[in-house]
Amino acid sequence: MHAGVGEMEAGIRVLQRFETSNPYLQELFAHPSFGVYPNGCLGQLEAINNVAADEQLVTGLHVGHGLMESGTLMVTTHFLRYAKKGRISKSNKSEFWAHGTGLQVDAELGSPTTMILETGHQFQVGRIPIVSRRQARGFAEVYRLVVGAGSHILGELEDAALEGMAGSGSPAAEIRELAALRDAGDLSQEEFEAAKARTLGS
Repeated sequence: MHAGVGEMEAGIRVLQRFETSNPYLQELFAHPSFGVYPNGCLGQLEAINNVAADEQLVTGLHVGHGLMESGTLMVTTHFLRYAKKGRISKSNKSEFWAHGTGLQVDAELGSPTTMILETGHQFQVGRIPIVSRRQARGFAEVYRLVVGAGSHILGELEDAALEGMAGSGSPAAEIRELAALRDAGDLSQEEFEAAKARTLGS
């Protein structure tokens, strides 16, 4: 379900496709669940007072939470968010989790489709098993791609920083070697950080 014109004017932006070399974003933009969200989703997101000015909606899904509660689970450019259904006052905050928080789909035959966060939060998806499994898996795939896109961008920024250091005659080559050792599993992240700090003299 795509939002109508009225929701698009609500002030919350929906992430739009753009040209990119980021392979995760390319896959995200081609995914059938990209940009799909239920009616009312943008209004719920707009009513949350801790939404960043540049935060954009990527996808959303109606879910049940607990015995009698329902709401919308959303992937935005900043967070994985849950907003309870109903009127949300401007002082209310939704529940939200950083990108990278583990999310798995439990879609066993004979059981309701459930999305489970590593924090222990559980969200039930729909009542029609075939549809709910497809929706939950699509949502989880979009979330994985958003997380991957962010990690890829951070990697590109680290590479760019090392390139800039190389141009200024600093020990960039040694840091690159340390990063290669870390990526090969010969150094832990802590050992890499300590060696990098020694190399930079900090």
